[in-house]
Amino acid sequence: SFDANAFGLEQTDLMARIHGERPNGEIVEGVDVFLEIYTALGLGRWTIPARWPGIRWLLDLAYTWFARNRLRWTGRAPTLCPWESQAKNQPKGLADQASAAAPIPRPRQL
Repeated sequence: SFDANAFGLEQTDLMARIHGERPNGEIVEGVDVFLEIYTALGLGRWTIPARWPGIRWLLDLAYTWFARNRLRWTGRAPTLCPWESQAKNQPKGLADQASAAAPIPRPRQL
């Protein structure tokens, strides 16, 4: 099985952004991975504009936005919010059980 710690990374880091490994063992992430792939495939000329400072800044911004939302867009986002999953793992007392059973009011539509 894959071990992110072998690369000095956490699994959550790897899931947050794309990562790649150069032949020399150096880890690259984000837009740099795509530039490396295109170059390795002999399509390096297509990466020239991506290396310009203004264009590169926009690509980095766009990739960060994409990476932040990709799991939700593809239906693979966690079904629980972090605070819901924490509450789910906590033991429930009688008061908590009663409030958990109460229906959550829905906002009225106008």
